[in-house]
Amino acid sequence: MKLIEPDWAAPQNVKAFFTCRSGGFSEGPYLSLNLGDHVNDDPKIVHMNRSLLPLPAEPNYFEQIHGTTCVHADLADQGEKADGAFTRRSKKVLVVLVADCLPVLFTDEAGTTVAVAHAGWKGLAHGILNQTVKALESESLIAWLGPCIGPCHYVVREDVVSRFASHLGFERLSSESWKMDLSMIARTQLIELGVEVFGGGFCTFCDEKMFYSFRRDGCTGRMGAYIWLE
Repeated sequence: MKLIEPDWAAPQNVKAFFTCRSGGFSEGPYLSLNLGDHVNDDPKIVHMNRSLLPLPAEPNYFEQIHGTTCVHADLADQGEKADGAFTRRSKKVLVVLVADCLPVLFTDEAGTTVAVAHAGWKGLAHGILNQTVKALESESLIAWLGPCIGPCHYVVREDVVSRFASHLGFERLSSESWKMDLSMIARTQLIELGVEVFGGGFCTFCDEKMFYSFRRDGCTGRMGAYIWLE
């Protein structure tokens, strides 16, 4: 199993990792460490894959809907639909599942709180990062941007670009199409919110052996970005 550990200035009591696609039991298009139980993989195998992860407790697998709601982790336990969650409790594991969308991990410099956010283009356009930062109520936040689809393979139309106040993070290809850089847009939004930002640089579409990519494969698995306080 290959895990990517964030390279960021988080306190030592903050633990986090991002899963790659190798080292699990899934077969076919889900090969092999699929963590998503909503993509038609065998639920028993998904459970086996999840049980392999080096976690201190069962995570919060809340239903992600490409929205802007960030909830307390206890609400995520109750089946709340959301795209962000936060906690100040130790060993309360948070997670977002992705296969091209941008996973964002948060903590504060004192290591008293952690959060996750699921940031596709809809979330970035409508304010998921802003809502997550507001929920944390801290002036010393840092964030890590995990692997997502890069602008090299992410082309969107004018209706997506028009949802954003700025064209920063977009490159026009034609009268109707643009390259979109999720990481750049997220980084810009977070810096404007006063957050110190780390990470970025991976493209899920480019590396088929390491990452799942919905845009590349359609039927595919999901990777997870996990974080907790020790």
